[in-house]
Amino acid sequence: MRFSSVPGTLFSMKSVLKVLVAALAVGAVWIPREAFALGPVDLEIAAQVGGGTSTVGGGPNALGLGLGGRAGIDVFGFYAGVAAMYYIGDGGTGSDPNGNLVHTYASSSLVGLEGGYNIGLSMLTLRPQLGLGYYNEAISTSSPQGITMTSVTGQNSSSIYVEPGVTGLLSFGMWIVGADVGLLWVPAVDNSNAAVVVHGQFGIKL
Repeated sequence: MRFSSVPGTLFSMKSVLKVLVAALAVGAVWIPREAFALGPVDLEIAAQVGGGTSTVGGGPNALGLGLGGRAGIDVFGFYAGVAAMYYIGDGGTGSDPNGNLVHTYASSSLVGLEGGYNIGLSMLTLRPQLGLGYYNEAISTSSPQGITMTSVTGQNSSSIYVEPGVTGLLSFGMWIVGADVGLLWVPAVDNSNAAVVVHGQFGIKL
């Protein structure tokens, strides 16, 4: 596990995710369906919102409420795409060994690739899938130092992640709504557990 300063990494990752989501939204509105009339190839663009259980025990949940998006193509039932999520996370207050109050806050972000296969059931599409990519968890701690001063420290840990799961989508013309559930595992994070993650989705299929 490697540690570095939190603020620069965290804000740059948030900026990348904001740009990605904005680009997906603009593409969904302005790109005509005819531009993607590629026979058996379909384009999917969707926004995602959700969260998960913690990847580690005994601390704030870095997978609390997340926002992000994904984009990919379907070719003869096979799906391949990219996805990004930023989880706002959670915080908590405890005591250090000296009895001083310490507030800890954890958040995380993911950027990766997804692949799966579509199983069509009338309006419903079920997609068993596998995600693989980069996971970053940022942890900051603060504690009072005197009357007006507060000591703040931060660290982050990075890992590849593996996320097997399944997505269910309902189609209404070009619009799609659905949900996905998966098991997120970050093997390079100390004492890591497999976390259950769930997201709602809304987007278009061109």
